[in-house]
Amino acid sequence: MNNHCFKKNKRVSTNTIDGISFVYMEDTKELLELDEVASFIWRQIDGNKMVSEIIANCINCFKGDSNEIETSVSNFFNTLISEKLIKIQENKND
Repeated sequence: MNNHCFKKNKRVSTNTIDGISFVYMEDTKELLELDEVASFIWRQIDGNKMVSEIIANCINCFKGDSNEIETSVSNFFNTLISEKLIKIQENKND
């Protein structure tokens, strides 16, 4: 997964207030509030950055064990994928 780029689902709307991201899922009508770290990750999901780049950015910006940060970011990506909030960017033109 670390060598993949992901893009956000087009059926998801996002707004960021004071560094906290709010994600609205149109299909389920659910509103999620992401914490500071999740918001930091969410803002970087742009279809161009690889997961490994986002992990490196998290390691540089947040205190903690780098292996634990990598595991946490990977787990967050798995959650986003399972909830269909993101998908692999197959083509940079999508």
